[in-house]
Amino acid sequence: MEKIKNILKSRVFYYYFFLITGGIWHITNLIPEIMNFLSAFMIMAISLISIIIYSKNKLNNYLILLLIFIVSFLAEYIGVKTGILFGEYNYSDVLLLQINNVPIAIGFAWISTLLTSFAISQKLNANKYILSIINAGLMTGLDFFLEPAAIKLNYWQWDTVSVPLFNYFTWFILSFIFSFISLKYIDRKEKINELAHLYIAQIIYFILIWLFF
Repeated sequence: MEKIKNILKSRVFYYYFFLITGGIWHITNLIPEIMNFLSAFMIMAISLISIIIYSKNKLNNYLILLLIFIVSFLAEYIGVKTGILFGEYNYSDVLLLQINNVPIAIGFAWISTLLTSFAISQKLNANKYILSIINAGLMTGLDFFLEPAAIKLNYWQWDTVSVPLFNYFTWFILSFIFSFISLKYIDRKEKINELAHLYIAQIIYFILIWLFF
């Protein structure tokens, strides 16, 4: 009984619980309007949890993450308006709080992807360049599972039949840049196993939507 109580007190338990429950809720298509309304806020909540845990309440860390948020949002904005960076795609109105048809939540998604990936990559002992490459691979891997789920949930749609390979190439390049900047300027030495579980829980969520929605 004591072990069960400890599990229920753990934030890690709730990461899996809420994301898996959310995936099942989508699959059952029960009150989809509520899930659509909550989608952007769920993305932002995951990001804010990651930021609070990772930043150690240091102003410099927050400023670097704010810079990455702005650059990632601008990349998405340019990508949507020009099709140059990722390919031809457009956001729907499902993700609320948008600037000229680009959801603010997308900038938050980049941050949570970056930080939860770090929780895994920083388990390795390697220099900043190797860790940045590995972290970029983890971030791009998360996007690989995210893309089909996001399309099914109508967060965005591609003009092509399938997701362009160029999208993943750009994702990797931007992920490498963001990873390297974070490793160089964010004061964070300790390993964060908790966020690794948040990375895995998101993968499970995306797979559930991808396969069963």
